[in-house]
Order: sequence, then structure tokens, then C-alpha cells
Amino acid sequence: MPSPIGHTLAGLCGFLLTQRYVIPQKQVWLLVGCVLLSLLPDFDVLPGLLFGDPRLFHHQGTHSVTVAVMVALFIGCLAAWCRLRGLWWGAWGGSLYLGHVILDIFVNDPSPPFGVQLL
Repeated sequence: MPSPIGHTLAGLCGFLLTQRYVIPQKQVWLLVGCVLLSLLPDFDVLPGLLFGDPRLFHHQGTHSVTVAVMVALFIGCLAAWCRLRGLWWGAWGGSLYLGHVILDIFVNDPSPPFGVQLL
């Protein structure tokens, strides 16, 4: 799997693609949101740490297209509630989240569960 540095760089790319749509005073929040969204699928290691094995839950539900769609819907609804373009921001958030999953697909994963469970 790509390192957190690789996923953070993907989040920075998402920031660079969208920063012109956000006023300068809010761009710090956009940057933080981009980095968090690009790292969010790997938060599944936190419950595994409680059981003594960080890989216990890794590459399972959080690394799926289903969760990416749920993230897109959540961000879209949140943006619409804030009177922003909900469809556009939802697609952006879902794409950024899904980008993490796609990066993990292209890397050899020698530890179980092998690969990424997309669905």
C-alpha cells in the first residue's frame, strides 16, 4: 500500500485542483479537508491497534466503492446545507476518497486480507 506520505500527496493534488473555487480565507480548511479525506480510509487501523494488530481491519469496509459513495453523499448534503453546490462538492469528496482506494489497488499487498475489497 502507498505510505501515508503518498496519500497525503494525493490530497494535496485534490487541493490544488479545487483551491481556485474557494475564497482565500477558507483555503486552509480546504487543505485540511483534502488531506483528511485522502487519509480517511486508513483510519481503520485505529480499532486494530486496540486488539494489538493494526492490520486486523485494514483494507476491508473502509476501502470500498460503497463507502466512497456514502462519503460523497454526506459531503454533498453538507455542502447543500451550507448553500454550496452539493453535487459538485459531493463528487469532489467522493473522488478524493476513492483516489485512496485506487492508489491501494495498484500496489502489491503481501499481508492478509490480500488486496482491496472494492465492494
